[in-house]
Amino acid sequence: MCEYYFRSDLTLESPVKKVYSGTGGAKFYAPQTCHKCGGSGYLVHFGNCDEGRCWRCNTRGYHTLRVYSAKEMQSVIRATQKKSLARIAKAQLESEICSIQQMGCKHKSYLSNVAYKTKKIKSRYQSQFFGNVGDRVERALTLDWCVEKEGDFGVYYVKQLSDNEGNIFSHMGSAIRDANNCYKMQKGSTFTLKFTIKGHGEYKGLRQTKIKNPKLVKGEV
Repeated sequence: MCEYYFRSDLTLESPVKKVYSGTGGAKFYAPQTCHKCGGSGYLVHFGNCDEGRCWRCNTRGYHTLRVYSAKEMQSVIRATQKKSLARIAKAQLESEICSIQQMGCKHKSYLSNVAYKTKKIKSRYQSQFFGNVGDRVERALTLDWCVEKEGDFGVYYVKQLSDNEGNIFSHMGSAIRDANNCYKMQKGSTFTLKFTIKGHGEYKGLRQTKIKNPKLVKGEV
């Protein structure tokens, strides 16, 4: 006697007991208990909605599904395994792509760190004190970094700037803003600044020219 199975029974462990043929007798069908209501046709915890009727099986408690012989199930099993292998291969590919992207980000961060340290080391030897204390100077500078801090009198900004000769300038005070006094100048932007030389000093072996009263003369150049 030929045994029949539901499509989901890939291990062929639970043959269907009650089977009937469809039109023409080429295909066979069997009732399967509704997994949503457990065969009762009603959902007690949804009793306040349509009297708890199970909409999936329409209160019948079962679904009529096609069943397959053991021979037919072999093709179903092969197709399922093929799809499963395709999903695994796709997941592995996505994982490898993610790993490569992470390596790229780490490498980019490493190069950026090396470039920063190289620039810092070069600045230590290239930077010279600029001008004389009290001089009012106009010079093109690049904003290397700007850190916002909270003080007793409110927010202030600590900034490091540099010129094209590698000289380092430092300023502590208000943010350097654009010509319309609306937006803060961004890190890496180069602009012409007019300032007064406040003094000279060293920080971690780096010669710095301290400035005060900076005024933007020309935006990014």
